[in-house]
Amino acid sequence: MSHSVNEILKFISEYICDNQAGLAQYTFLASEGHKKLKNSVNQLEDGIPVNIDEIKTNFNELEEYLYLGFCEAFDNSFNYAIKFFQPRAKNSPRACIKVIAAEYLTTLYRKPELYIKDENVKLQDNTAFQCIAQGEKYFICNDIPEGIKNGSYRNSRIIQEAVLQYKSQANLSALEKKSYDKEWIKCWKKVILVNGIEEEIPSPPEACYKSTLVIPMSLLAKKLDQRFLSHFQIGKLPNIPQKAIFGFLCFDHHTENFFNEDIDVSFGYILADVLSLYLIQQLTYTQYSSAYFRAKHFLEL
Repeated sequence: MSHSVNEILKFISEYICDNQAGLAQYTFLASEGHKKLKNSVNQLEDGIPVNIDEIKTNFNELEEYLYLGFCEAFDNSFNYAIKFFQPRAKNSPRACIKVIAAEYLTTLYRKPELYIKDENVKLQDNTAFQCIAQGEKYFICNDIPEGIKNGSYRNSRIIQEAVLQYKSQANLSALEKKSYDKEWIKCWKKVILVNGIEEEIPSPPEACYKSTLVIPMSLLAKKLDQRFLSHFQIGKLPNIPQKAIFGFLCFDHHTENFFNEDIDVSFGYILADVLSLYLIQQLTYTQYSSAYFRAKHFLEL
């Protein structure tokens, strides 16, 4: 995005304003939905006759709203990202949210959606997540083929032996670089397509990226009340106790040297910090709600 300071400030102001209304609504409606679920569970436990279908309906409505509401917020943020990166390339970068589930990372949402089966990975399976877990504020790599070759980058989806045989297309003309690198695509493992049926296919071209930027979705523990910390325990990593990391905002692009470290990291943090507020609301009424798990228990009986 090559604009004046005033234009950039206006751009950020519009994004914050959009999410001020969106987050207020998300917080209120999520609270109301959780309240309905909690009341129906409490009545059941108090011996008051409650139709189990009512609990099921309240449970499903809460889950659906929390997920779809977060997806809407992510879609909105992605649209702003498209505008931000638009002057740089014909194809905008992909974006996804990965959340920490026990010792694994799982993809919560991705744009554009490719309907590929998510491969749950551990932090150490990808250099980006491992570096952030070890204390880095972000991770950026603008030449993944070279990073694989020199050992500075690791990704469980990439076939290392194939990369060592890969011939860089750095000398191609700017016109040719707009297309996908067919030889680079061969360096990525096959994936499972889950659109209707599960089928193993070559990794889609847009999923074979050469540049990546990863921003943690985190909270500074030193600024939080101990009661908040003890309740949530959101992905606190022993290596970096000063931060509670519970997810990652990831961008990637199929060309080399796509990301500008000077401005893209700051922009990524704005999006990650705003989206983390939605994610905390989602966690509040699901993974960190006793009423949610009590309802889930009743429905599984």
